[in-house]
Amino acid sequence: MNNTIENRQELVQKYRILAQNFALEMAKKSLPEVKEQASVLLLLADSAEVRAEIAWLNELLEKTVNYYTSEARLECYRTASETSDPMKYACLTYTFKSIRVKETRDKVTRDTIREIAQCDKDIDLLDLHQWIKEHKNARGIGADPTWPRAAAGFNAALTRSNAVAIGDTETAKRFCDLSQYRKTNEIDFEAALGDGDWDAFVSVIHKMLGDEFEPNNEDWRTLTRTLISLKKKARNTVKSKNNESFVAALKDICYRILTDGHYTLESDLLKK
Repeated sequence: MNNTIENRQELVQKYRILAQNFALEMAKKSLPEVKEQASVLLLLADSAEVRAEIAWLNELLEKTVNYYTSEARLECYRTASETSDPMKYACLTYTFKSIRVKETRDKVTRDTIREIAQCDKDIDLLDLHQWIKEHKNARGIGADPTWPRAAAGFNAALTRSNAVAIGDTETAKRFCDLSQYRKTNEIDFEAALGDGDWDAFVSVIHKMLGDEFEPNNEDWRTLTRTLISLKKKARNTVKSKNNESFVAALKDICYRILTDGHYTLESDLLKK
């Protein structure tokens, strides 16, 4: 199988040298070249016979894929920062293109087959907000740059409300004591101690998109009904969303508002 790759030993030696100066060498490559490198490394790893060689080739392959994702994300952020409204751009674009190692199983031999495949990665609004603040000397993204603090406070208020709803008064009390947040400026305390009601929801959307964009009842129900889920391998326990997941849910709602779309429900019960 090794003979199927021309100049195998030369390629292996080339990538050993590259691995020693990874950051410097990768900075010279375009994204298509990085993708090509990932494809070659995958072929080399899958055709290798020595365990140690397989290990370091797969490690370098992982670093290459992660580097591609990092650079593709930065390219997306740069593009967003050059638009008139990076928040709307990010919500509408929703994802950026990256690569991954895709594994499938041969139906006849049952062998695992690997290939480099294109994939979509979600645009992280919080990360984009911080990147633009740090790299563009700008206020961040959103109609009101304080939206991350408002969203965090709203999430805390909704979580406390859900704790009360399921009878977990102890957790609800802990959310009333915000001393745990005093060391950070990442949460709006007034919002956190509020009711987490419709007005608070509208306020967060306005801070993200602008006062002319209004959520509807379906947005509200979609958010509140997906806010908590049963925790796997834990009896009688539900899990709430952290702030990153909560903002991701808000991004989905912003996309619905900006496109004037509708929600759909997917269920295994309806699949043939």
